[in-house]
Amino acid sequence: MDLSIDNTVDGPKILIFHTHANEMYADSNGALEDGIWGVGEELKKYLEDFMGVEVIHDTGQYDRVNGKGQVIGAYERMEVSIQKILDENPSIQMVIDLHRDGVPENTHLVTEIDGKVTIGEHGNNKEVIVTKDDKTVERYIIPYGMR
Repeated sequence: MDLSIDNTVDGPKILIFHTHANEMYADSNGALEDGIWGVGEELKKYLEDFMGVEVIHDTGQYDRVNGKGQVIGAYERMEVSIQKILDENPSIQMVIDLHRDGVPENTHLVTEIDGKVTIGEHGNNKEVIVTKDDKTVERYIIPYGMR
C-alpha cells in the first residue's frame, strides 16, 4: 500500500480524528490532552513541523453525549462531522481515526526497524512506534484505507 502524500496540492492533506477522543492511558490525569486526543495533537505537530504536511485535527468528542461518556453510537455520531470536513477539504488524502491501544501489557506486536521505528500488525492496521535512546517516544496506530 502506498502511503505517500502529494504535497503539491493546496490545502490539508491529512485528517486526524478520534471516534473515542476520551480514551485515556493508565497513567493519564483525566484531561483530554493527557489521553489519545493529546497524542493526536502531538502527531499533528510532528506531521506539520517535521514532515511539512498540512493536517486538520478534528476536536469532536463523539464518545460524549450531553457531557457524559457514551461510547455506544460514537461511530454514527462522528460520520456527519467527518464527512463535512472531507467535503470541505478535497485535498485530504489520508484519514486517521486515532485510538488508544488496549492490549495486555505482556503482548508485543512490534518489530524493530533500524532501531528507530517499530511496526506491528493490528488486524488491518499498522502500529508505528518512534523510539529515542531505546525508549518509546510516540506510538501511533495507522489504519489501512486511503481516500
